[in-house]
Amino acid sequence: RLTELETVFEYRLVVEPAAARLAAERRTKRTLDRLRRDLNTMNLLAEGSDEDAQPVSRFFSTDIDFHHRIAEASRNPLLVRAVEDARAALFLPVGGIFPTLHPAANYMHAEILDAIDARDADRAAQAMIDHISATQEALVALSRPR
Repeated sequence: RLTELETVFEYRLVVEPAAARLAAERRTKRTLDRLRRDLNTMNLLAEGSDEDAQPVSRFFSTDIDFHHRIAEASRNPLLVRAVEDARAALFLPVGGIFPTLHPAANYMHAEILDAIDARDADRAAQAMIDHISATQEALVALSRPR
């Protein structure tokens, strides 16, 4: 379903950097606290330091929360809905096929949060682009026959 994935990633590359840009300009302390908590959880799960019996599903759930909170911080309900739609569309072709986390699963989340915290809209947007692009590359690589 690579064609479908490509369409989803094109959409994400338009929508999510815009949400990150606005989040950097409009974020609150509460948003930052929640994003930091999500990032900490993803770090623990990616490192295997969490005792969770379902680390992959919990990581993906927390990743969804992280991206959703960034969209909410944009304070634009249409962007929130667009990010939700993009994440839902991503799940359909990918679903629950990962028995373990990909090494790049947590790539760039900290950079996105740092840029939002610094209120650096350009850096936040670029970090989101880098993150989404790396995720797309990892999924395409995983889909190739060995």
